[in-house]
Amino acid sequence: MSLPELLRRVRFLLRRERMTADLADEMRLHLELRAAQHRAAGMAAEEAERAARRGFGNRAALQDAARDAWGLAWADAIRHDLRGAARNLVRSPGLALAAVVTLALGIGVNTAMFSLLDRLFLRPPAGVVRPETVYRLYLDEPLPTGERYTSAEVDYPELVDLQAGTRDVAALTAYATDSLRFGDAPDAPVVPVAVVGPGYFELLGAPPARGRAFTAAESRIDVPVPIAVVSDAFWRHRLGGGDVLGRTIELGGRRFTVVGIAPPGFTGTELSRVDVWLPLGNLRMPVFGERPWYRLRSDRLLRVLARPRDGVTPEALAVHATAAYRRGPEIGGATPDPEAVITTGPLAGAAGPGGPEREVALSERLAGVSLIVLLVACANVANLLLVHAVRRRREIAVRLALGVSRRRLAALLLAESALLALAGGTAALAVGYWCATALRALLLPGVRWAEGPLDWRVAAFTLLVALAVATLTGLAPLVQARSLRLRDALKPGEHGATARRSRLQQSLVVAQAALVVLLLAGAGLFVDSLRRITAVDLGYDAERLVFGSVVFRDASGREETTGHGAELAAGLRETARRLEAAPEVEGVALATHAPMSGYSSVSMELPGRDSVPRVGGREPAVLTVSPGYFGVTGVQLRRGRLFDAGDARGDSRALVVNETTARTFWPGEDPLGQCIHLPRSDASCRTVVGVVADAHRGTVIEGPVTQIYRPLREATLERRSLLTIVVRARAGQDAAVAGLLRRALHETMPPSADVHVRTMAERLAPEFRVWRLGATLFSAFGLLALLVAAVGIYGVVAYETQRRTHELGVRAALGARAGDLLRLVTGQGVRTVGVGVVLGVLLTLAGGRLIASLLYETSPRDPRILLGVAAVLLLVAATAAAIPAWRATRASPLEALRTE
Repeated sequence: MSLPELLRRVRFLLRRERMTADLADEMRLHLELRAAQHRAAGMAAEEAERAARRGFGNRAALQDAARDAWGLAWADAIRHDLRGAARNLVRSPGLALAAVVTLALGIGVNTAMFSLLDRLFLRPPAGVVRPETVYRLYLDEPLPTGERYTSAEVDYPELVDLQAGTRDVAALTAYATDSLRFGDAPDAPVVPVAVVGPGYFELLGAPPARGRAFTAAESRIDVPVPIAVVSDAFWRHRLGGGDVLGRTIELGGRRFTVVGIAPPGFTGTELSRVDVWLPLGNLRMPVFGERPWYRLRSDRLLRVLARPRDGVTPEALAVHATAAYRRGPEIGGATPDPEAVITTGPLAGAAGPGGPEREVALSERLAGVSLIVLLVACANVANLLLVHAVRRRREIAVRLALGVSRRRLAALLLAESALLALAGGTAALAVGYWCATALRALLLPGVRWAEGPLDWRVAAFTLLVALAVATLTGLAPLVQARSLRLRDALKPGEHGATARRSRLQQSLVVAQAALVVLLLAGAGLFVDSLRRITAVDLGYDAERLVFGSVVFRDASGREETTGHGAELAAGLRETARRLEAAPEVEGVALATHAPMSGYSSVSMELPGRDSVPRVGGREPAVLTVSPGYFGVTGVQLRRGRLFDAGDARGDSRALVVNETTARTFWPGEDPLGQCIHLPRSDASCRTVVGVVADAHRGTVIEGPVTQIYRPLREATLERRSLLTIVVRARAGQDAAVAGLLRRALHETMPPSADVHVRTMAERLAPEFRVWRLGATLFSAFGLLALLVAAVGIYGVVAYETQRRTHELGVRAALGARAGDLLRLVTGQGVRTVGVGVVLGVLLTLAGGRLIASLLYETSPRDPRILLGVAAVLLLVAATAAAIPAWRATRASPLEALRTE
């Protein structure tokens, strides 16, 4: 087809009505001219008109031929089918509304999940040039247990080794993320910050749009140069726009000079948005003695990015990086593991070989759940369209009898499902926006998203899903139409292929029931896991604990671990005095670390032993606490005594150990009075005076740990720069006490100190999050699918009941009671769902391993949960089936017999 012809056809589609009217006028003119010629030849007027029409031919056929020549036949056919489908749906508004709402929910949750997963796994960070050629480097090394662990971070000596060994094959840089207070007010906002190595912006192809990036000299690890590059959004919204180059901003108590503004849209390479970039020397880390952290093989904080040079594959880069890592020199007695391997991964960090976090792993499972919800919605809409087509059975038969081809009929039926799917997809964009916003806040609350939930990619995905749904939902009525027998369909009453239709409808109900069982079983498993994990005895009165700490920093922003003992002691004493007088507080104590937030490890010796026993391969933890610590935290005394005021004032040699320590160090012996040299060089013994219950020291899920407590003496209090104040709030007052503690610390500590306050509930929330989310989201999706399935079951039973009205009337006329008829109709619906329940249980047993890693002490084959889910679904099915059955039993037998 030539371009002029194509343009002519498109013009006809746009000006169809006018060109059709012009064609009709032209045909009428030709007829009038021919009739005039016949009259001039002597014919009568009426006979002349008939002769003109005979000579001209069939006007309708000529109009159709002209339209086919002018326009696009297939487009015209689609337009005709869509108009006919729209008229049919308008005549059934209830069905159309139910189908659109069902599809909006089903497609909407999938739109939301795609929006989330697209950012996690598919979409590279914005503003990066050729992101497919930028790779993350991961360190894969063996563990003592024989397993392997993949780390996304390296320490600074390892980074130096990688840079030196890959210089010829790739450009390589590193970065670390942090958060700093913007401004000097106590309630100043905290902004996300990245400290970056040399060449960071150049490697990513995102040089500052204004100003400049950092030079190699400014990015040295040992030189904390106070300069910054800010994001475009930070410049506009926080700094007010305008000329800010050379302006100073305060971050974390230090002043930085703005030297550049990043290009619009660039927010770093992490899921969380970065507002400010600083040179690598500004990374905040403590200095221990004369050797800084960056000269030790210890703290892995740096994430490595590499862009291979032209012609270098990612595999070749990994080989060079592995060799460079293994050649690293010994530093501080530590050498690189000769079995470690460097691997590469895509720039989308969630898709890297390090394995996703629990929240990301849960997102992957929820994507499958949302697909199941969509399938349930499709099955329900297919059933609705099937019932709708059955009601139009005679109309369809008449169309076929009048010569409409089955192909054209199929196109009409598909047009109806397409209209419903497109309407549902449009509504799904609103549902998807709301769901995506909620999922972002629930699943990844720490991520600051640079873009909204919906964009052209998400809209295109929604359109594709809607088209797929249109095809799926249109198959059921299409199959029925192809098997329609005209002779049976044109007879009065409901005869013919009813058994085949019933089987198709029941199959869809079975599929719905099976998928709903799968979703509800997943919800039940997560709910049970949440119940078990929240019931774990941590050894503390966790709901009432609040703790605060203070970090002192030097002029470069690095943490100072010495030299502030007197300031800290004075501030904590005044803070404790204020809090003890507050009515919301029950007790205050001091400790070197907050509960479940760290511990000390020192060398120790047991008299008569060659070594100190370990539990689970972990060294004993040592915690220095004030006498009131056990009462404040709720750790229970089992034997002996706790620390008293005398232990705090004098040169006490008393120790308190937990039950695991007592069993491990002195099995079968009385631990009271036992001796420990702590530290090992201590000539005199420290004596165990008490045994307390085990308390978790690091995580909610952990095995037995050995823990030793020693008293915090007044004489040594002022020599410590790392202390935590622990407060026991009265019931329900933990949030109020957190505010009191924060204000008190800000008022009693120097302005340069960083104050950190949080409740124990906030400390534990991230560990419980995955189970809470799993229970909440699986339950929400399961209940949504259950509701949709209940509507489908009701529709099928209602149709079956209507179809069997004559049969039910005969039974009632022969003496059947209402209860008998109710059991007959309801039982059929429940049996159909029962088949789906059995199939769903089998699917759950087969697929339980997919979520087993996200459960806690819950078997994916737990019979209690499976039986409970089956009972719930059967009860819902019985209720949904009983409603139309009950209506049928109230109908008059005489009226029922007249329906034939």
